[in-house]
Amino acid sequence: MLHPAASANDDQDLDWGNMAWMPEPVDAGPEYRKSKSADIVASLLSLYDREDFITELKSILGEHFLAATTSGFEKEIRLLELFKLRLGDDKLQACEVMLRDVLESKRIDASIRATTRNPFDIVNNRAPPREEVDGEPPLHAQILSSFFWPPLRDDEFVPPPAVRAAQERYAAGFERVKDMRKLRWLQALGRATVELRLADRTVVEEVATWQAAVVDAFGEENGEGEGEGEVRRSVAQLEEALEMEEELVRNALAFWVGKSVLRETGPGSDVFEVLERLPSSSSGAAAAAAASSASAAANVAAAVVKGVKSQQDVLDQNMALYRQFVLGMLTNQGAMPAPRILMMLKMAVPGGFGGGVEELRGLLGGMAEEGILQGGGDVWGVKK
Repeated sequence: MLHPAASANDDQDLDWGNMAWMPEPVDAGPEYRKSKSADIVASLLSLYDREDFITELKSILGEHFLAATTSGFEKEIRLLELFKLRLGDDKLQACEVMLRDVLESKRIDASIRATTRNPFDIVNNRAPPREEVDGEPPLHAQILSSFFWPPLRDDEFVPPPAVRAAQERYAAGFERVKDMRKLRWLQALGRATVELRLADRTVVEEVATWQAAVVDAFGEENGEGEGEGEVRRSVAQLEEALEMEEELVRNALAFWVGKSVLRETGPGSDVFEVLERLPSSSSGAAAAAAASSASAAANVAAAVVKGVKSQQDVLDQNMALYRQFVLGMLTNQGAMPAPRILMMLKMAVPGGFGGGVEELRGLLGGMAEEGILQGGGDVWGVKK
């Protein structure tokens, strides 16, 4: 609408300073919003190779399923249905199997726990599972179809004796329920609720299994010395006793220092002891030092060790296999461009290649620096 109103034939001058443009609103309708949304999804998918996108989606969902505490997974089911419309049912088969695993695990877990009850107690509907009566920790497990999941952390270590006993009885129950099939425990993927009763406080934390195993090693029956503050363990001792990698040992120690449960006996000593009593507020210097140490340790522990292996973890783990395959392929078939080498790796190497063309170029460049390969442009061959 124009103000003031005037026709094209008016001879008087128009007061443009008072003119205002007031367009009427128009409803674009649901089809416009739908097409715009579809365009955004299409644009997002166009930025990545479709197979790489699916691989990354599989890793994200795998990490989510391992950490999730919900039971229905309604949002995840809806998300998968939407992706199936865009990518196709066959492309998301592994994701569907992963979802089915976590849902089916709850039913299997309940069946296995029922087999550990005393038959008389089941009939009379009383008494908790025998694993709790025996003093073993309550144990629940997710049973995964390893072929369909992304590469998972398989770090091995020795869990506490009570946990080992519970795992053995759980595995025996699984064999009864699933016709003698065997379980392989992935120790580093679990979570544990730990209750620590110290001299002046009780600490309750839900932690990773390796963090629970490390703090359990500071129990009086496991440590050196007697009396308050004298249960000590070095990093080397923990590595040997728990058969655990240094990365996980240090991650656990940093976590418990950050929670003011452990402290290092001296800067750089790599020896830790239980902090039975927190420094009093009157001891200003000691309290400040403890707070500073706890803050620094908490920052270190913030680097979460994920259950699903990262792309770099997969590359590092299989680097020798990739190098051997590339060398054999270029020796037998001659020089070829990087995209073709990548395609061959994805088809022929078990589990495919854990990266894209840029990661492959890095591998090829490293082999060229060692004098194994030579490359001109993007074509690579064996150095003569």
